[in-house]
Amino acid sequence: MTNLKLLDLGFSQEDLALTVLIDFPFEIALGYYAGQWCAVYHPMKLWSYAFVGRLIAAVLAHITVAIFPKNGNVETWYLLVVIAEHIFSTFTSTVMFVAGSAFHAKIADPLIGGTYMTLLATVSNLGGTFPRIFVLKLVDYFTIATCQGSKDPKGVLSDGFSCVDSDMKKMCKELGGKCVVSRDGYYIVNILCVLFGVITFWGYIRGQVIKLQGISTLYPIYFSFSFFDFNTKYFLAKTLNKEYIANVGNLGIPF
Repeated sequence: MTNLKLLDLGFSQEDLALTVLIDFPFEIALGYYAGQWCAVYHPMKLWSYAFVGRLIAAVLAHITVAIFPKNGNVETWYLLVVIAEHIFSTFTSTVMFVAGSAFHAKIADPLIGGTYMTLLATVSNLGGTFPRIFVLKLVDYFTIATCQGSKDPKGVLSDGFSCVDSDMKKMCKELGGKCVVSRDGYYIVNILCVLFGVITFWGYIRGQVIKLQGISTLYPIYFSFSFFDFNTKYFLAKTLNKEYIANVGNLGIPF
């Protein structure tokens, strides 16, 4: 959403392409280190830290858009700000992705690990993709923009009309008018999303992550066998010792 907003403000596609090009090697390198960290720390703990980092990245993106040069001329200092913000945002999202994949690998059944991890990754990716549709719709909903100074084909000054969507902006420009934004929905939606993330993370997600973190360290095959409705109790009794089964029972897992 931030990249689209920058383009709308006048940030050139060439500068955005340069930003992505510079960001790409950082994404590869940071992905490697994220994998190394997952081998030392619990993946869900890293995921939680990265979640907070993405909230901070959203605030930095808000500031980056807010300080866009009024004259529309992108100077070197602003390009460096956009690159730095983009790298930080990529870093947090990469850590979340790698940590999530490491957690999926940890709880997946080795016999069907590839299929199981694909299912978990698909659900995870859907959770991060489909909300974008509603976010973009909300931006248009909260935005108030009016075409001013437009003239009809006869040269008569026409009344102002809404020019929120791209088609109406194009029409306004063709009629010689200027689309004036009196309320930008980007800032409103961005703040709402950050607040929603803060409330849900500390109110619900963090507690659930701690629970998953505790259960997943016991035995990964439990999840896959229970998912396919096998006799988990019999499997664990044949595979594990009594002390382990007692520890699982203390977590409240039914047998």
